Amino acid sequence: VKWSHQVLDEIQASAPLAGPVVTQYRSAVMRCSYLAVDRPELSESVKCLSQAMACPREGHVQKLKHTIRYLLGAKRMACCYRRQDPSEAHLRTYEDSDHAGDLLTRRSTSGVVIMRGKHLLRHMSTLQVPIGLNSSESEYYALVHGAACSLGSQAMHADWGLQVSLTVLSDSSSARAFSKRRGLGKQRHVQTRFLWLQDRVILGHLTILVVKGTENPADFLTKALTRNEIVRSMGWIGLEER
Repeated sequence: VKWSHQVLDEIQASAPLAGPVVTQYRSAVMRCSYLAVDRPELSESVKCLSQAMACPREGHVQKLKHTIRYLLGAKRMACCYRRQDPSEAHLRTYEDSDHAGDLLTRRSTSGVVIMRGKHLLRHMSTLQVPIGLNSSESEYYALVHGAACSLGSQAMHADWGLQVSLTVLSDSSSARAFSKRRGLGKQRHVQTRFLWLQDRVILGHLTILVVKGTENPADFLTKALTRNEIVRSMGWIGLEER
């Protein structure tokens, strides 16, 4: 369920939780967070629910129940690792961003999925630290985050004696173009500490490619989608509801 300003105002106007109910809320959210390690479709919900850990309200409990009802209807999710040709098992990272999706702070969300061939290695849904002033800036920050995690995975494979190539896929043409040029260009408001990606691309340490927004597995990690859309996205990364 995508939160609107009206829903957010209703949550903020609801009474704060008190006593043992606060502990129950925090415990339930942390249980969902534990499950989200193996259940990527919970990542976006857990991210939103975790923001209320300091001062949960009755409205947050209603949102928590949405997640619990989903789990009651989808108790088992299998992550399938089918046999694949090692020569085709290079690293592919999908990233996506939801610009200013957080209605309170106007921070954007970065969604990242790291695959080795058809095998899921890692997924994450996190709020960006800098506040992106436009969609292309938020997408670029997500691209940088995905590239950093991917380079870490590539280094881990190298420690195991496995040399794997690295490709990062984005559905944002502006973020891809910005990563392949030198300097700030028209994006002078982008913080310079994020420009290291340009050097990595030029040096050939990784390749930036395009993926359609409708075929991006990281999409469900950044925003509220329908159940069918979530199931479709999970199918792309080897997850099956059973």
